[in-house]
Amino acid sequence: MLFLKKLFLLAASFLSEPFVEALQKAHQRSLLIGRRSRMTSFFAWLGHRRYRMEIRMDRMMNRKRYGPEEKIESLEPNEAVAKGFEFFYEVFIGYGLLFLFPVYELWQSHKEGKESAADLDNRLQSIEERFDNIQKRLELISSDISRLSHALQQPTSS
Repeated sequence: MLFLKKLFLLAASFLSEPFVEALQKAHQRSLLIGRRSRMTSFFAWLGHRRYRMEIRMDRMMNRKRYGPEEKIESLEPNEAVAKGFEFFYEVFIGYGLLFLFPVYELWQSHKEGKESAADLDNRLQSIEERFDNIQKRLELISSDISRLSHALQQPTSS
């Protein structure tokens, strides 16, 4: 399971790389202007959270016991923003793909269901037409039989 998660995160990271680069360039431009937006602050906070989470997960995986005196080092602001961008887009694109795949499959099955329902409707309609034709033929045959029986019951006068 851990292998699949790592593979999934690698694919999401690969797909999110162009978005991350674009946001990092926008962040660098905003730093040149001398202002820090709320969005940048959010990504920095997210980057710090992810960094701490990674450190804790590595410690848990390695089963190392660290004392309370060891603190998790803080990231540089630009590194935190970059890591926040990466994490946001990994989650956004990765889980977006995980969500879109089942939705696509549901849409395809719905489309196939509509097609099969239309096919069944066509079959039912042709069966009903055949039944109507048979019913009309039976009515004609029964009327012919009744005319013949009337003709046989009436005495012929000659």
